[in-house]
Amino acid sequence: MLLTQSRDLVDFIPLLQELDFGVGDKFSLSMLHWCGIGQRAYPLAFWEVYIAIANQQAIGVTGLYRQMHTPSQIVWVGWFGVRPNYRRRGFASIMMDELKDLARGFNFKELWVFTEPDNEAALGCYRKAGFIEVDTSKEEVPGTTHEPSDVKLKFLL
Repeated sequence: MLLTQSRDLVDFIPLLQELDFGVGDKFSLSMLHWCGIGQRAYPLAFWEVYIAIANQQAIGVTGLYRQMHTPSQIVWVGWFGVRPNYRRRGFASIMMDELKDLARGFNFKELWVFTEPDNEAALGCYRKAGFIEVDTSKEEVPGTTHEPSDVKLKFLL
C-alpha cells in the first residue's frame, strides 16, 4: 500500500461516499477545503492530503496539518479513515506507519491527533500505533470540527 499525496477531489469520491466521521457534511466540506476548493475558516501553516491505495483502489484517507498557532515541531493527523470493506485487515496500521514516516520526512518531532472519547475503534487504533492520551481538545481553536470533549493523543516521532 502507498499513501499518495492528492488534492484532486475526484480521488476522494469513493471515500466521501463510504466514510462517516460522525460529523455529517462537515467531513465533505472539510475535504473540499483540504483539496483547495473554498476558503478555510482558519488558514493552515502546513497541510498535505493523502489517499491510501491498495489493489488499485482508494481505500482510505488521511493527512498532515499544522495550524498557525501550533508549535513548529508538532503536526496533526487529519481525517484518518479506512473504507468499511478494508477495515480489520491491517491497512490502518500500514497507513499510520507511512504517515509517521512522512511526518519525519518533513522534520516534525511529534504527531498529534483528536478523536471522540467514545470512539473505541479509533482510540484502539491510535493506542496500538503508540499514541498516548494527553488531554481533551477544549483549549483548541473554536469553530473546528472538534468538540471540547474530544481526546487528544500524541506520538513522539
